[in-house]
Amino acid sequence: MPGTYLGEPRLKKLLASGKTQLGLWTICRDPFFLELAAHSGFDVLLVEAEHSALTLTDIERIAMIARSSPAAVMVRMP
Repeated sequence: MPGTYLGEPRLKKLLASGKTQLGLWTICRDPFFLELAAHSGFDVLLVEAEHSALTLTDIERIAMIARSSPAAVMVRMP
């Protein structure tokens, strides 16, 4: 389906390409900001959960928002 990136090992492909990747660290849980960031051309969204007040529910929502974008999601867990 166009615009759907489910099932692709995006991060693995990005890293294997050997190209420089552009990422964004975030502790934001605002859905509007996260959707905007996910569709702004970043290759990776890096979610800082170790030193933030993000809950597992917040992390799940962030991942769900990013699923419709070409950005991969990495989470730094507490």
